[in-house]
Formats: sequence, C-alpha cells, structure tokens
Amino acid sequence: METGAHPTRQPGCQPDRHQLKQLKRHTEEADGPTRRIEVNGQVNRLPDTPTPTRSRSFAPKQLQPKAASPTFVAKTSELIEEVKILGPEGLAPITYPFETLHEIITNAVIHRDYGTADDVHVRIFDNRVEVESPGRLPAHITTRNILKERFSRNGAIVRLINKFPDPPNKDVGEGLATAFAAMKKLKLKDPVIEELENSVLVNIRHERLGSPEEIVMQYLTSHEEINNRTVRSLTGIGSENKVKTIFLRLIDAGQIERVPGKRGSASAYRMATSSE
Repeated sequence: METGAHPTRQPGCQPDRHQLKQLKRHTEEADGPTRRIEVNGQVNRLPDTPTPTRSRSFAPKQLQPKAASPTFVAKTSELIEEVKILGPEGLAPITYPFETLHEIITNAVIHRDYGTADDVHVRIFDNRVEVESPGRLPAHITTRNILKERFSRNGAIVRLINKFPDPPNKDVGEGLATAFAAMKKLKLKDPVIEELENSVLVNIRHERLGSPEEIVMQYLTSHEEINNRTVRSLTGIGSENKVKTIFLRLIDAGQIERVPGKRGSASAYRMATSSE
C-alpha cells in the first residue's frame, strides 16, 4: 500500500520541507486534510484545517473543544470500542490489535497518492474496519507481492520522517508485516488488500482463524452449550442459515447434539454424549 505527494500539488511536484514535517503530525493527531472516519455508515470527517480550539466532530459522542488530542489511531480504537456486538456474555466491545491499526493507517497517510484530491477514509463497522488510501499501488507492487516486495513512491517523505526521534513508520515493507503478525497473534484472519480503480482498500476483518466447525468445538470445550447467535458472534458469519448448516454437519459427524427442550429461536447445542 505505497503511495505519495500532497493533495494541493500536481503529481510529480515535491512538497516543501514544512509540508513534509507536517506528515508526522498527520499520522499522530486527529487534525489535517487527509482523515475521515465513518462508523457504521455515519461519516465523521475531521476539519480540513486545524482550529485554535482543536474541535472535532466525532460520533457517536462529541469531544470537548479543549480536550487533549489523542493520537489518530487511539481515537480510531476508541470509536471501534464504542461499537458493541452481542456475544456469549452479552454486549461487548470489539478489539483489534493496536499495531495493526497503527501500521495500516500510518501506511495509508504516508504512502498515499498526494496527487489525488481525496481523503484517507477509515470506515468502522461492527465486523470490520476499512482503510481506503487514495491512489493505486505503485510500480511493480501488487496485492499478491505487497508483503514481499519493497518500493516507496515517496522516498523523500519516508527518509525525512525516519529522521524524527520517534518516527511513526517502520522501514518499507515492515509495517504491513507487523500488522499481519499482530492479527495472527490475536487469532484473527489476515487483512484483505484490494486495489480499486483509484485507491487501495484494506479490509481488517474481525473474524477468527480456523473453520467455523473448529471454532464451535473449541467453544464447547469450556462452555456447556452454544447457540446460533454465539456462533455468528465468534465467526463473523452474518447468516443464521449458514450457522444452521454448520450445526447439521457437526451433528451428522457425531460431534454435537441438540440440547433437549430447546427449540426454535432458543435452540442450543452441546457436545455429543459418549453414549450416543
């Protein structure tokens, strides 16, 4: 996901030193011209220029005008945690690896195509986070080789930012590797990188590694029973009918059985008893 230049300049023009210096702030503060957040379809766009009061319009709740400015990634994490999903233990916040959000959003801001007049979009849903960066992948980089190949369209920007005492970015190629590794550590599926007509979209899915059947059986090792809603919460599957098919396959395989007395919307399943 490598891109670069400045939205007010023409492609090929180099931004001046002052503008390059601002890129570090763009990756750390929720101010500037390149960020916009959507939560479940509701757009939360940051001001095009910083204001003296540092006011912002985030949903679902407003920040106080003089509140301390958190990092942009921390604010994204905060908004994500405000989106609750119904899990086995009731309503609970969604958790993504901070390293994954940091590396992918930082990549989107630093390596975007600044010759394209558009924002970096961060869209938050109850089962995924999408980060869309203006501009297509550069040179020989493709969605298949992006984790192996190295290329920076904005070499001057990257080198300048790397001179900061605490640069927000890693070396070219290392940031995405860190993001993918952090997802595996939490047993979540890899992000999906897609090249669109004029942008690159990274889909950070909140879906567990392993097949749905494996997830059901693992859950039952520490719980007496499981229902359709719980499976959908654990796996990210949105269809009740798909989960019913999973239950049927496990029943046919002799792995689970229906809990007696529970039918219809209250249906639940448990480990098959040894006598059957």
